[in-house]
Amino acid sequence: MDQAISLSREAVTVAILGLLAGYALTPEEVAGLKRRPAGADKGLIAIEPDGARANLEAFWWTLEYPYLVIAILSFLGVSLLNRDEVIAWIKERQHPLGYFPNDKTGRTVREATYYACAMLSLLGAGQDRSGWARPKLTALLQAQQQPDQRRHFEFLPKDLKGFYAELEVAFCAISSLVALGETVSDPPAAIHYLQKKQEKSGTFKIGWVKQRSYSEENAVFDAVRSLILLGSEPLEPQACARAIRQWQMTDGGFNAIGSRYPESGPAVSQLYTTALAVLTLHLLGSAPVDRQACLQKMLSLWVPSGGYFLNHPNDAFLPKTLLITYLGLLATAVLGGIQIDSDLLYLVLYSPCS
Repeated sequence: MDQAISLSREAVTVAILGLLAGYALTPEEVAGLKRRPAGADKGLIAIEPDGARANLEAFWWTLEYPYLVIAILSFLGVSLLNRDEVIAWIKERQHPLGYFPNDKTGRTVREATYYACAMLSLLGAGQDRSGWARPKLTALLQAQQQPDQRRHFEFLPKDLKGFYAELEVAFCAISSLVALGETVSDPPAAIHYLQKKQEKSGTFKIGWVKQRSYSEENAVFDAVRSLILLGSEPLEPQACARAIRQWQMTDGGFNAIGSRYPESGPAVSQLYTTALAVLTLHLLGSAPVDRQACLQKMLSLWVPSGGYFLNHPNDAFLPKTLLITYLGLLATAVLGGIQIDSDLLYLVLYSPCS
């Protein structure tokens, strides 16, 4: 790879830390609120000479943001100076029944629970037993697997009423347990269930979905990383990689639908679908057909002045910009565009819910 086509890790670190530290409402935005929330003017982190300190009372310290802060700091290799305080904060969010409610650590119960487990794992506390009901959570997650039922993985409390996708439900159950150093009740049955989802084309059946956008890129990423977390792989891993590689567009990125229906006009890729395709190929030990074009596409979406990866260079602020940015960081590192010291495979396996 041409080493000139890459991002400086030092420059990326400065930009991203600045983004996290400045992720707050402006005085004008705060003044326009009917009711001022606590911490509205605080960034997600405070930067110090030897690392970063999470602002647990920041206005944005909720939903997927706590996970993204910890994951991004792990990616950059930046020390979290108040690690113990953050671990205690995560554990305090647990519901008496064992799961994590969909308020402070995720948008659904399964997402909140997965992010809580992933955060604790990233912080080296996945097997800590003090300060929370870890056995109760483990038992609840293991009870989700019901091989003799129509749904191989059942819902966590309150999740049935919200949006969901079958393979995401499976991934969250499996990854939450593995992050804790545990496993599902019947690993061979879970592996068989997932492998049967693979189609002749190499991709995976999406399965049942309710009220959400869930693409082929989502399905294959969730299925592949679930199998790897179970110590297995797709029945036909090479066929899976070939199918994904066919999704690459002329602009270097990936778009499964656009590649399948070229007659609908010139299709362009999106950062989100491109990142999922790149990360899945990485898990399969493969890479895009035109790796260089894909890397150039990713780098064209990096905004150094703001520390963002965006779907389009001129995008305005979007609610999920931080999530997109983290996926952009992971995919660019996988392509060799950012050199990092962190365990990239580990970060990809425990990357955001799709």
